[in-house]
Amino acid sequence: MTLTPAAAAGSQFDGWGGACTGAGSCAVTMNREQIVAARFQPVAPPPQKLAYSITEVPAVEGSTSLLATAIDGRGDIVGTYYVPNKSGDVDARAFLYDASKGTTQRIGGNDGSTIQMANGVNDSLAVALSTDARPGLHQHGFLWHDIGQTDIGALPPGPNGAQTAATAINQRGWITGWSLGAKNFQRAILWDGSSLRDLGSADGNWSYGYAINIDGVIAGATTVPNDAYHQHAAVFQGGAVKDLGTLGAYTATAFGINDRGRVVGSSLAGASSQLHAFVYDLPNGPMRDVSPKAFCWLNGVNNSGDAVGACRPGDHNHAFIWTNGAFIDLNDTISDPSWLLTTATAINDRGQIAATASHNGGPFQAVLLTPR
Repeated sequence: MTLTPAAAAGSQFDGWGGACTGAGSCAVTMNREQIVAARFQPVAPPPQKLAYSITEVPAVEGSTSLLATAIDGRGDIVGTYYVPNKSGDVDARAFLYDASKGTTQRIGGNDGSTIQMANGVNDSLAVALSTDARPGLHQHGFLWHDIGQTDIGALPPGPNGAQTAATAINQRGWITGWSLGAKNFQRAILWDGSSLRDLGSADGNWSYGYAINIDGVIAGATTVPNDAYHQHAAVFQGGAVKDLGTLGAYTATAFGINDRGRVVGSSLAGASSQLHAFVYDLPNGPMRDVSPKAFCWLNGVNNSGDAVGACRPGDHNHAFIWTNGAFIDLNDTISDPSWLLTTATAINDRGQIAATASHNGGPFQAVLLTPR
């Protein structure tokens, strides 16, 4: 007797068991009792091909280049742009792109500083803003909104004075970043709208906050005991500092965290000292090397767990998305080859991406990528 496997729709033959072997038809001599089993499994659907439309963020004030840093739930983008100054150098200024209007505006005002950076934005269009030193003042962090801005303060100053940077903001309007403490170490901070708190470090020295989720959990980096010159990725929560470690080398940094506790960033990996992207799911990880054979890093992650960043496949950085466990070059997802997407900095829950790109080899421009 010859048995031939016939898979139903949506499944495929996965091999025989019992008296039959091989991958095709099986001949069985029925002269005694025998058991034959056929195994079938569902057919995996073909991977969904990603496709994005690309929208260039309009220039503002004759800017020479725009760099995107963050995105809100509607696709509004903030970042930094550069303009020539009277001394022949360039000044950095902060911008806000309104996706619904297709317009870009300067934010932060004219306070005399030569560097203003917009580093985070929430759905209320509240922005985490940093400015450099200006006459009589040191670098400071601000909460900016359309009716004004609020200085988030600073830790008690050390020898170099009171200094603060605002690097990210959550939907509650809480801001993280760093402030220069009394020992002259930069320390991760949380500003909750009324007070600024020192989040500590793993060894009492320095730390940074780079991202904050809806619950106020902050991702960043800290120095560690017995190694004050290198940093580990870290999470700051409830007054505790959690050392996330590294990928076997001596340095790692967490740049993004979502509301479900997925942390992303980069780490030097093993003896090669090559930069690899990592993913760490709280509370206990482990830290996973998601680019074991490639020079990559991840900057941001949305609540679906998709993360964006960049890899260096050759002489230039390429913007990438990490989704369903795989890295995809975002340059392969757009139809216009005149653009080179160099880095992706943030992704919202609609899958829209804030990225930086070069058009026909020109200066860097901020762009919005929208799934098609």
